[in-house]
Amino acid sequence: MTKTFSEGISELKRIVGDGELTGTITVNQVYAHWIDDGMSSRGKPSFAFNHPRGGQAMFLSGPVKYRRGEVIQRWANSVLTGRLVPETIDILFTFRDDVFLHAPREFDILRNSTELRLRDNDVPAFMLPPLIPRLSEAEIKAIRKAASPAGNLRTSLRGLRNR
Repeated sequence: MTKTFSEGISELKRIVGDGELTGTITVNQVYAHWIDDGMSSRGKPSFAFNHPRGGQAMFLSGPVKYRRGEVIQRWANSVLTGRLVPETIDILFTFRDDVFLHAPREFDILRNSTELRLRDNDVPAFMLPPLIPRLSEAEIKAIRKAASPAGNLRTSLRGLRNR
């Protein structure tokens, strides 16, 4: 049976629905923003940071920008099948994978701090908490100090000097 244009648009509206579908990808650590796409407190831009264990600047903002066309195409392909919510959840997971692959690897904190949320008409539809919750600045400093060979060496030399 053939439909008129108006009938087709009405069916499309019924399938798609109305309202807002909002996906959020958060890397919730104190220093995440300025490592992704900002500047240090000393004015050094994020792309100039040294990441000796791997990773890079723009680990989240980069994929959000350059994958825009892919995301829109995926939504277009799924909207008529009524699978917009599951497709968006899958898209969120691919951005989490981008963060895991590209975030700086110092102690694997950033790459394991991604939280995913999806709201459908302001109603929670999906939520995946981060593997590593937000750490305080004191906790991050303690981790860095414990792992620092220079910090351990200084402590050892002080101990020798006092003998």
